[in-house]
Amino acid sequence: AFVACDCAVQGPPRQVRTAKELGEQLRGGGGTDFNPIFESVAAMRPKPSIFIFVTDGQGPAPASPPEGIHTIWVLVGPYATAPVAWGEQILVREND
Repeated sequence: AFVACDCAVQGPPRQVRTAKELGEQLRGGGGTDFNPIFESVAAMRPKPSIFIFVTDGQGPAPASPPEGIHTIWVLVGPYATAPVAWGEQILVREND
């Protein structure tokens, strides 16, 4: 399931199967706060076992990882930085 967010969750999780469908679901923009999306993911039933977050990493995030959910941060953009020390972190460089 895909969930768009910035400083708030931008709608319910949706199934996407193509890049076009993913692009159509993008909402928000502006300031980022990772806390609301992690609260939303932790409340999902069934709870996901993995959560992949594509971001530049700029914004506040929970101090600890969500219990039972493996988090992968895909960090993109020229100012990409990990918002927290937990989770797996993948840095995507501009030329990659």
